[in-house]
Order: sequence, then structure tokens, then C-alpha cells
Amino acid sequence: MKQLFSVYSLVLCCTAGIILSCNKNNDLPGPDTVDYRNINLRDKPVATIQKATAGKWQQVMDSVYGWAGWTVIHPQQDRFVYFLNNDSVKIENSGYTTLLDKGNYIWGRSVHTPDSVYTFTIPGKLYWVMDKIYNDTLRIDAWPDMMYLKRMN
Repeated sequence: MKQLFSVYSLVLCCTAGIILSCNKNNDLPGPDTVDYRNINLRDKPVATIQKATAGKWQQVMDSVYGWAGWTVIHPQQDRFVYFLNNDSVKIENSGYTTLLDKGNYIWGRSVHTPDSVYTFTIPGKLYWVMDKIYNDTLRIDAWPDMMYLKRMN
């Protein structure tokens, strides 16, 4: 009887320990806690860059570095850039639409920065470093230009 009570106590203690130590909240994946409205993209993996930049953006400002320093250019308000799911880019400008080829993200030093970053490239057309998003405004380093795009979706 003593032996049966000892085995029963041991099983009961082990079962209670397993049940109490099991936290169901840790077993479930948490919500996406990344704030894509304010994020530094230079040190992020490609999947994060793609998710943060996907969709429709309106170009709100462009700046060019020239012999006199930075010059701010305010382009037309009807210029839009779309980052599509298949890593291609669609540009609408004054009613004209251009669908660019599929791009690639290449890791390494770019002409834009001495740091290693992912550069979104469409050979012969685009060499963009997705810099950061601040208050839903994406800054793209496209040396010698800096483009600023406002999220539309």
C-alpha cells in the first residue's frame, strides 16, 4: 500500500508539474510587431524590405546632389511607384505607365554607401538602396538622387 501511494504521488506530482509549467501563450506565434511605418531598412533582410515597401507609393520629393550641394526638386504630384509581389516595379507618371523588369536584391557595398546593404537592381535602369521609412515616407538612396515616396495604401 505504501508503495502504491508513493507511485501515485510521483505520477500526480509529475503531471501537475507538466500542466503548471505549460504556458500556452508561448506556444502560439505572436503578432507581427514590426512597425513598417517607421523602420530602418538598411540592415534588414530582403523579406522585411519587400514587406515594408510593397504596394503603391506617391513620389513627393526628389533631391539631387550636384556641384552646388543638395538641390530639392518637387516633382509632379501624379507620379506613383508600385512595388509588386514579384519584385518588379510599375511607375505611373502623368498618366503614362511603365512596367519594369523583375529586379533583384544584391547584398554588398554599393556605389551609394560604404556599408554593406541590399541594393534593389534592375540592370541598366534602377540601383536603389531602400534606406528607411519614417512616418510612412520611404527614402530611397538612388545616388546621386534621394527619392521620397509617401505610402498610399
